[in-house]
Amino acid sequence: MDSLWDEAGVCFDTDDGSLPGIEVDKLSPAGVSAVYAMLRRRSRLVGDPPEFWSRTHEGSVPVDSVPDAAGLVAAGEAEAFHLCIGGVVAGGVELPVLGVFVWPGCVELDYRMGREWGPAQVAGFFALLRD
Repeated sequence: MDSLWDEAGVCFDTDDGSLPGIEVDKLSPAGVSAVYAMLRRRSRLVGDPPEFWSRTHEGSVPVDSVPDAAGLVAAGEAEAFHLCIGGVVAGGVELPVLGVFVWPGCVELDYRMGREWGPAQVAGFFALLRD
């Protein structure tokens, strides 16, 4: 865990105002849905209830009003969307709040750097990425 912190800690330890992100890319539509579903199962929403733009309905739709909002994005029926999640436990530790961007073929996790991150949280974040 300490060697991971030695290698990657600089990407987490000091809040410089940026929101670094890591993309899980080249996913199939089923893969986008599966990654999104896993993240939502393991978390709670933070902030205002998220919405996405439905091309089918030509309007804004609450993310949780449909069974698979990520699948709609992957199928081209909805625009990409972003939401924030908290309460994610990975590697035996609760992670700081994460942002989740859902794109066709990609799910991106972003985070605010700062004191909430330490060696255990970084190890947990990488464990989440392995999952």
